[in-house]
Amino acid sequence: MNIDELIEKYYNGETTPAEEALLRKHFAEANEKSPEKDMFEFFSSESNAFGEIEFDESELLSKISNTKISRFPSFWKYASIAAILILAINAYIFISKFASNDNKQQYTSGIVITDENIAINKEKAALELQKAFSHLNNSQKIVNENLMNLKKLNEANNYLEILITN
Repeated sequence: MNIDELIEKYYNGETTPAEEALLRKHFAEANEKSPEKDMFEFFSSESNAFGEIEFDESELLSKISNTKISRFPSFWKYASIAAILILAINAYIFISKFASNDNKQQYTSGIVITDENIAINKEKAALELQKAFSHLNNSQKIVNENLMNLKKLNEANNYLEILITN
């Protein structure tokens, strides 16, 4: 088999361990510089650095199963439960106190508004509106008088122009 075909099989993940050993041997003996030669040299240097270490799976699994794994200390479990309960109680109190549909007492900026206060404020608002409309009517009368005076002045100006031109 050709070395290029073996490289192609290696990149596709189709090589056997014997073919990979052949590739390692070929690139170790090759004189020309290539990316594959660098890659296989790196692999061989790394494997030599660690040596051939074999692990006994049963020994590792026994060590893992004998150790107690604590995911969350018990103090923090109870502290978080207490914090959640406190937040829930505060949310209930807030919602029941401030978000009620009762019209007799409403809170605005910390001031209690009762039905009596609302009635007094409605009367004051009605009086203020009446005053505003009376001022508006007075202003409209003044504007009408000024318009009449302006018309009279305009007519007088027209008469003067007629007299001056004749």
